Amino acid sequence: MNVTVHPRPTENTDITRHSADKEKHAELVDIALKSGMDRAKIIPTDLIAIEKRAQVKCLIPRCTSYGRSYACPPNMPSTAEVREIVGEYRTAILMQVDGSEEKDGYNETMRKDFNWCYPSVYKLMEAVHNTEVRAFDLGWALAMGFAGGDCRWCELLGGGVERYGGEALLHANAGGCNCDSGHPCMQEYRARPAMEAMSINVLATARNAGMPFYFSGREKARIVWNGLVLID
Repeated sequence: MNVTVHPRPTENTDITRHSADKEKHAELVDIALKSGMDRAKIIPTDLIAIEKRAQVKCLIPRCTSYGRSYACPPNMPSTAEVREIVGEYRTAILMQVDGSEEKDGYNETMRKDFNWCYPSVYKLMEAVHNTEVRAFDLGWALAMGFAGGDCRWCELLGGGVERYGGEALLHANAGGCNCDSGHPCMQEYRARPAMEAMSINVLATARNAGMPFYFSGREKARIVWNGLVLID
């Protein structure tokens, strides 16, 4: 019986693969920046802080999208499952985009609910999508992306709004998320959960990656949106 023996990878093979991966990682960073991100960085996955309390913040205080979106808790993996999933990857790309009143525009009603910052979160959604797709094309078929805040693809592509106090105001289910009606997701190939919905402590992860940012519920002038794509 003939037995095919596959040679063990040599040190030179590892170096070649590492060099090729570095080039592809650099391309992913470039994709994120060209998609509107202010910063993007390749990081080892052991810098990702996975904590149950991060996901619980979707419930306490209760977000308006909790249970109303296919990309929000409780429709998410458990913290233990997320920890296991992330443990199967070696590298990821963390990306950030700055939102501000001057940059995104606002009116007083929008300002109260932080809706002035949604043009920046649209950029984040598209950047995560573009980066994940390119990672897939580069050979990482299991690349997986997470955005920030509640999913807004239906809103972005459908142009829907809800009205509060007589003023048009962008809102989580404005585009008509089918989770409320029990119908299938209308953007299943684009919709991605937020990092925090996946039990990822965004502040700690950014700090671990050398990309710290300040965030406060009292801050009315700026916000930093974070997204993550698990690569390989």
